[in-house]
Parts: sequence; C-alpha cells; structure tokens
Amino acid sequence: MGTPKSKVDDVRVPGPLAPFADGFLASLIERGYTPLSAVTQMRLMAHLSRWVETAGLVVGDLSDERVAEFMVSRQMARSSWQHPNKSSGPGRLIEFLKAAGVVPEPSAVVALVPTGEDVLLASFATYLAGERGLVDQTVYGYVNQARLFLRFMSRAGRSIGEIATRDVAMAIVEESKALSVSGLKTYATAVRALLRFCFQTRLIDTDLSGAAVMVTGRQRSMLPRSLSEVDSRRMLESCDRTSSVGRRDHAILLLLLRLGIRAGELAALTLDDIDWNAGEIVVQGKGNRQERLPLPTDVGGSIAAYLQRDRPRSNHREVFLRITAPCSGIGRGAVTTIAYRACERAGIDPASAHRLRH
Repeated sequence: MGTPKSKVDDVRVPGPLAPFADGFLASLIERGYTPLSAVTQMRLMAHLSRWVETAGLVVGDLSDERVAEFMVSRQMARSSWQHPNKSSGPGRLIEFLKAAGVVPEPSAVVALVPTGEDVLLASFATYLAGERGLVDQTVYGYVNQARLFLRFMSRAGRSIGEIATRDVAMAIVEESKALSVSGLKTYATAVRALLRFCFQTRLIDTDLSGAAVMVTGRQRSMLPRSLSEVDSRRMLESCDRTSSVGRRDHAILLLLLRLGIRAGELAALTLDDIDWNAGEIVVQGKGNRQERLPLPTDVGGSIAAYLQRDRPRSNHREVFLRITAPCSGIGRGAVTTIAYRACERAGIDPASAHRLRH
C-alpha cells in the first residue's frame, strides 16, 4: 500500500487567493502546524478567497475591517474571530499576506500629538528599563501607576514642577481608599521611582521621593510556605513521562524545584544558556543580571530527554516551546499553569511557580 494522502492535498483554493496557497501552506508547515491544523487554515483560506471574489474585491482590499465582515458573514464572529491575530481565525493568513506585501499594513489616519504626560512617561519608561534594568512587565506596571499619580496631580491643579510634599502624601492617601495593601505598596513604589527620576532630570527642584511613604501591612510570613518533599515528589510523579507534554513539564518542574529560578527566567532560557560541558546554566535574572548556576545531573538529563525527543523543530532559541503550533517559546504564565496543573494531578493544594522556588 502506498502512503496515504494528507487531507491537506484535498483542499483547493479557488479565486483571488489561489496564487498564494502553496506559499501559505509552506509557511504553516514551517511554523509547526500539524496536517489537521493546516487543513483548517487552508479551508478558511478557500472560503475567504470565494468571499473576496463574490464581493467584487481584490486581495489588497483585505483590511482588518473587511476580514471582520467576512467572519460575520459566516456567522463565526462571536465564536471564532476576536482579533486578526487569533489562530482560530484568518489572522495567520493575513499576517502571511502582509509579509508578502500583498495586503498593506494599516496606516494611521490621524497622527496623534503626544501630550506632556505622554513624553514624561515615555522618558520614565526608558529610565526604568535602561538605568534601573527593570523587565518590561515591571516597567509597564510602574508607568501605569505613575500615570494615575500624574492625573491626580492634574485634577488638583498641579503641574510636575509645582508638586510639594503634601501633594504626594494626599495622592497616597487618596489611592489607599481604593487599593489593597499590596496594591498601595506597588503604587507608592512607582511614585517614589517617578519622583526620583523627575529630580534627577531637573523637572523638580527637590527630591520628593521620600514623601511617598513606605506602606506596611500585616503579613503572616515573610516568605511563602515551601512545598514539602513529599508534595514536590508527587508533582514530579504526576507528569506522564511517556508523552511529549509530560516530559517537557517534568523538566520545567525540576528546574523550578531544584534551581529555584523564577517563571519568567525559565521561560526566557535559550539553548545558548546551557553549557553542557561545564554542567552549568546561565539565568538572566532581575536587573539584567546574569547568574551561572550548576546544572544537576537529574535536571540536565530531563532537559536533554525533552530536547532529543520532544522539542518541535523551530527557529526559536528558547529551550521550552509550545507543543501546538505556532511552536514559539512559552511565557511565564504558561510556566505557572504547568505548576498548577501538576498540583491538581497530584491532589495537593495549588502552588504557583514562585512558591516552588522556596
């Protein structure tokens, strides 16, 4: 018997998109799509091509708004298309056509003129990332909190150069009415950083960062409660090491438990960060610091098994990739999800990836 034909071979794309069908299929395979997933995308391409032809359009007319109209016409808008980048909709196809220069990138109709607040916050973000070495997520959080502070000052009729100590204290008190202790701590920390930045850049004459007083609250423990050795072992044993997902998750949990690295640090690990000859691993820590940690034999063996047997072929350099297409690196949220699911399988209380560090 000959090799059975893939269902992808049965999909025919008529109409205006026909010249791009082979290239789009090749891009799907390159990104790690399975034949079944590729069939779904190719069928959607065929439907879209017929719709373009029936509507009297050309391929270059496929703006995001036109694509939304197409999905509505198929009565799929609510269930399958929320954003042009969603894998369940034609986002991959539109992305491919834009890269090929067939569909134009959206252009701004009106150029927005940045306000003084926008310029200040952009400079603040650059300072946090460049001089303070904060990661993108932390920078994003600080900038959002700083924006709240600036808008409070604006409502109070204060420009940045007119802020006084009592104004800072009033802002902290005002936010304390709506925020938890943890949220207020974050707000106060961001305000201190902003005021320190403003003083260093001579936007204000006095260092007012001390006016954003430290916020204290009751804590039952200074450190999260660590997992017992029994619970840790049950989490690892819950991974089905006869499957690709299980072997990947086992390696991830071992890294968290044995090396105590953060979820974001684990997600950012690349193939270049592992020195197999020296038995070491390089971790990109907070503040852009690099730390070299020993790679225990069991951890290294688990990672090696995943790399040799289960890691999808990909141009991405991250060690741990998504199992399903597109086969890009996992995020910190996925690492935490893996930890929670292992707890559920093991029948123990939920533990975040951060708690595994302890």
